[in-house]
Amino acid sequence: MPDRPYSTRAQRALELADASAARLGDPFIGPQHLLIGLLEEPNGPAAQVLNHLGVTTEIVRDTWHRTTGQNL
Repeated sequence: MPDRPYSTRAQRALELADASAARLGDPFIGPQHLLIGLLEEPNGPAAQVLNHLGVTTEIVRDTWHRTTGQNL
């Protein structure tokens, strides 16, 4: 994989994903944390598209909890 810098928004989404994993005590950043990170960066294009499709942080957290029994 080439060594490329992340955009400011991508970096912020990764930081938010890392914070989500740390808050839950998870030892790694998983796809669920990345999805939350993308959604919590509201000015990013991923959040805008997901929100337009009806996907919100609350829906993802609720669905994750109902599916796994774990908070996200």
